[in-house]
Amino acid sequence: MNPSAASSTPSALELAALLTIAFVAWFLRAPRVLLEGRVLLEEGCTYLRYAWDVPVLRALVAPHQGYYSLLPNLVSIAAARLIPLRYAGLLFAWAGILAQLVAAAIVVTLEVFSTSRMRLLALVTLLLATPSIQPLFNSICVQFFLAIGTAALLISDPQRYPRARNAFLIFAGLNGLTSCSLAPFFWVRARLLRSRAAILQAALLSLCALLQGVIVLFSLRHAARSLQPHAWKMLGPVLFQRMLLEPWLTGRVAGIYDRYLLSHFSMPYLTAVALAAFLGIVGFLMLARRAGSAPLWLAVAAFWCFFFHWYGALGSDLNNLTPVGEDRYWLTGNALLALALLLCARSLTIPTILRRLSASLLMLGWLVGLVAYQSGWSYLHDYTPWQLQVEAWQRDPSLDLRGAPSGWPLHIRLTPQHLDLPLPANTYDSSNPHRHP
Repeated sequence: MNPSAASSTPSALELAALLTIAFVAWFLRAPRVLLEGRVLLEEGCTYLRYAWDVPVLRALVAPHQGYYSLLPNLVSIAAARLIPLRYAGLLFAWAGILAQLVAAAIVVTLEVFSTSRMRLLALVTLLLATPSIQPLFNSICVQFFLAIGTAALLISDPQRYPRARNAFLIFAGLNGLTSCSLAPFFWVRARLLRSRAAILQAALLSLCALLQGVIVLFSLRHAARSLQPHAWKMLGPVLFQRMLLEPWLTGRVAGIYDRYLLSHFSMPYLTAVALAAFLGIVGFLMLARRAGSAPLWLAVAAFWCFFFHWYGALGSDLNNLTPVGEDRYWLTGNALLALALLLCARSLTIPTILRRLSASLLMLGWLVGLVAYQSGWSYLHDYTPWQLQVEAWQRDPSLDLRGAPSGWPLHIRLTPQHLDLPLPANTYDSSNPHRHP
């Protein structure tokens, strides 16, 4: 790895143009979310609900879901204390897309993308090779976009914009576990580069990982989160679908694979699929290694994220096989793999046939991304506009507010005094051993 061998970086005007393209592409995918606002899943029933009920400082430092996420805590405090309630949905949605744009900015400013054409191709790859629906336009899934930026910094010169990058790593590390899981890779990089800046970045991310680890262990100890027994025999089939099937084929094909697997649920078949997944991983790593250190780092980080998220996902076996099932857990790995393929396709150190194979897979991934670009609208749009709900509540405070998707209740009943019955402050605070079930 030689991140200092950079040639050029985008000008401010080019960077603004690239981020504008990213914003427009994301906006056109689901304009209603950004125009009307949305309170998605735990944004309402956990974070916003908690922020209504406790002092600001406690809402700021409280972990939820068994780990700590700074951005949804900040947004929830602002929504509960600083702005009219009708605009809370807009705040959550726009906080999400701003985090997405930060990840895009890091990707397009990497030294390995040294020309305007390569930067544009990298942005297209990020936008199209990750057709996930769940992580878009919300604050609770930003950790998966931030982890793309964290992994991207592994192939960048640590001395470029050190303060901004240190701040980003702290922010990413304080928003979930995904970026924190990459801390060991930063220590490997620090050892290779023998740079104070690299050591500092590794240390900062490790401190965040230590904090998150303490919170997770505390949550496990007090049953705020549990380690479910994992069906290890499903690891191969799940990874085969998510790494080697779905990114290059449509969700419909992935669904056929699911049904076939369920009808042939036997150890010989599971073993064969696991072997195919293993060979695919080894083959990709060998290709990336021949293409250079940068694609190898991205590929290794991608496969690690796949494994880490398989183990940490809500349902470690069949629940992760459906094409839309928990797809936020696969966003980071799929994006990193696609970016590694882009570098392989442009590498001059591998045979022409391998470059063409990489380019073909990459373009196939783009095509799948285009097909999936408008899919998932029902999931993104299946909710009553937040502002309309608040207006109805203002006319009749006895009404319940509900989040997205449709029917996801906040389980609170607001009054003109905000709450008619205060909730126990420890209901959702996973750092509290006496939390309510």
